[in-house]
Amino acid sequence: TMRVVVTLSLLLYYIVLSVSAERKCTVTGEQPSEQRGPKEPNVALSFCSMFRTNACCDPAVDAEIQGYYDDLVGVSELCASVRTKAHIALQYIFCYACSPKEPQYTRNGTITLCSGIAFDADPANFDDCGIVIPGNRGELCSGDDGIIPSNYYAPGGTTRDRLLEFFNDEVGGIPPYFEDYHVEICEESDDECNANCYEISGARTNISYSLW
Repeated sequence: TMRVVVTLSLLLYYIVLSVSAERKCTVTGEQPSEQRGPKEPNVALSFCSMFRTNACCDPAVDAEIQGYYDDLVGVSELCASVRTKAHIALQYIFCYACSPKEPQYTRNGTITLCSGIAFDADPANFDDCGIVIPGNRGELCSGDDGIIPSNYYAPGGTTRDRLLEFFNDEVGGIPPYFEDYHVEICEESDDECNANCYEISGARTNISYSLW
C-alpha cells in the first residue's frame, strides 16, 4: 500500500511539472526567455526591467506598456515624477505581461492578484493628482477624461469593490494585453489564495531605483 501511495504521489508530481512546463507566455506564445531583445540586460527591457533577465515579453511590448502607464498616471510633469508605493505596485501590475510567472497566474481567462499588491495599487491612492482615462487604450484620437479615482470607481462601495472595478476596467488598471480577461483579487484572509497569486517579489528594489 505504501508503495502504491508513493508511486501515485510521484506520478502526480510529474504531471504537475509537465503541465507547468507546457504553459506558455500569453503575449509571445513561448516559454519565458532571457534572450528577448538585446542581450545586455540593462537595455533589454526599460520599463519592466524587473523582468529583464527572464521575461514573457519583448522590448516592443515593454515600450507599449510604459505608454499606457504614463497615459494613465502622468497627469502632469510634477505628478509623473512622483514615485510612491502605489505607483510601484501599479507598475508591477501593468508589467504582468512581461512576468515569467504570468503563465502560472493566468487560468481560464482569469488573472489572480494577491491582496497585497492590489491594495497597494488602490486607485484612491492617486486621488491627489487624479488619473486620465482614455476613450480607448492606445488610440490618441479617442479622447480622454481626467478623474478622481475614488469618485469614479465604486463610489460609496467598499475598497474591494473599487479595486475590482479599477482592475477590470479595460482603459483603467487592467494589465495591458489582458483587456479581455477577468481579474480576481484574493481576500486578505485567504492564505491559500494569497500563496498562489501575482504579487511583488524581491524585484521591488529594482523597480524603485532602476527607472528614474
